[in-house]
Amino acid sequence: AAAMPAAAPSRAAFTRATAEGTTSQKNEKARTPRSRQQEIWASSRSGAVAAGSLPRVSDAVERYLAGEVNALDDIEVRQPGGPYQQQVWHVMRGIPTGTTWSYAQLATKSGRPVAVRAAATACSRNLVAPFVPCHRVVKSDGSLGGYYYGLDVKQWLLSHEGLAAG
Repeated sequence: AAAMPAAAPSRAAFTRATAEGTTSQKNEKARTPRSRQQEIWASSRSGAVAAGSLPRVSDAVERYLAGEVNALDDIEVRQPGGPYQQQVWHVMRGIPTGTTWSYAQLATKSGRPVAVRAAATACSRNLVAPFVPCHRVVKSDGSLGGYYYGLDVKQWLLSHEGLAAG
């Protein structure tokens, strides 16, 4: 497994426990904080991960960080979003570990080849990274693009999964 730098994500950066499940623990600096907080609250109330599965989620994150890079694949997740966002997130979960897709490829595989910006927006609104692996989506020229947790974390995740992107 790749050595974990100081900027590497921790289990706490990925998830937070709630009475009903697990949702993203992004430090929400959204453009519309109130509506974004309401989305997160709704997500946690509806159970982004099935109630009672926190030990399984915790175990999967620990296995992932220990080098079992497919450990997160079996964790079922839900998050609020429109139909196209849901489609993009579903397709994104199919990006094989150890590979990247461009935002354009993601848009095409999500059924709307000209909706590259909408696919990128779905990536940016992903509340359950890395369970929905938006870190595997890069710009068409191969550069990293963006990542909510920072490009150093995106690079670490890709390196951890066996890629040298950037």
